[in-house]
Amino acid sequence: MNTTTKNSMIELMRLLAALWVVYYHNMFFIFNNGISVFNDGKISVDFFFILSGLFFIKSYNNYKDQSLINGFWAFSVKRIKAMGVALPLGLLFSTIYFIIFPTNNFGTNFIFGYLWYIPTMFLGFLFYFLVLKIKNKNLKVATIILTVISCYILFFVCNEVRIFSPFASIGLGILVSLTPNVKVLENKKAISIILSVVVIALCVYLAYLPKTTYLIDIILILVLFPAFLYLCKHYSINVPAFNYLGKLSFGLYAMQCVIRVFRDCNILTNNIVNFVLIVVLANACLLVDFLIKQKRKVN
Repeated sequence: MNTTTKNSMIELMRLLAALWVVYYHNMFFIFNNGISVFNDGKISVDFFFILSGLFFIKSYNNYKDQSLINGFWAFSVKRIKAMGVALPLGLLFSTIYFIIFPTNNFGTNFIFGYLWYIPTMFLGFLFYFLVLKIKNKNLKVATIILTVISCYILFFVCNEVRIFSPFASIGLGILVSLTPNVKVLENKKAISIILSVVVIALCVYLAYLPKTTYLIDIILILVLFPAFLYLCKHYSINVPAFNYLGKLSFGLYAMQCVIRVFRDCNILTNNIVNFVLIVVLANACLLVDFLIKQKRKVN
């Protein structure tokens, strides 16, 4: 895949994953009387982790000649800047929510709120930065071992403790990036696109099934998400509309933190209004990011 060109299929999947989370948090414009029809939205976060792992090696190579601390710091700063103004705005309102509601219906509230995956993601990045520094020559073997251990802990020991999620999922993404392309799919864009659409359809179908066991989670995280990203390695398709929607995905995720404060304070109680506001705020964040970039270019 041409890494300089956005893959619109991935961008579309990013949007679907973000909307899955919005739906799970009861902020989608269609909701079944407050009861989530779809599967656990936390699983969609694993897609973002796997996607981050897919491009991790390429990002790491820009800092591999630096020390662990300096390289990881530079890497982290770049990743944080890429999230734009949606990140500080989301964190601000998560903090406000934590102050107003130090405890919620599920026990102690977490200060990062819906953005809980941000610190755990960087913890996973730090872990694999260390792995690369120590086991660079045997990276694939080391990653396989660590991913298997992390997946076992995540699925069979403490599924609700999501701190293990980035270790497992980022590792899966790294393994996808290290897996050679299958020759039969080379230059077969139509086949890859069709298979990707099939995988997306299966993901939506499995997400809709009632959650009774960890089997659905295992199929999605260990099989379908990696398979989809692996297929996307074989081709590059550019649909500007999908690319924009993909950029919008993090804003949709982060702006939930803003609306959540007003919703739980009983100021905004209509799902349609909440979803529209999330979309408007996410677009506003992209506009601000664009204006900031333009100003920097001028200066």
